[in-house]
Amino acid sequence: VITNGKYKSVMHRVIAQTDGNRMSIASFYNPGSDSVIYPA
Repeated sequence: VITNGKYKSVMHRVIAQTDGNRMSIASFYNPGSDSVIYPA
């Protein structure tokens, strides 16, 4: 959500496992140009 700095993100910490594979999944959303986006 684009908040122009009004809502700050929390510190994100991850403890990665050293044994095994890791996977990342990116998710994208493309609203229409006339859409109004509000903070969740």
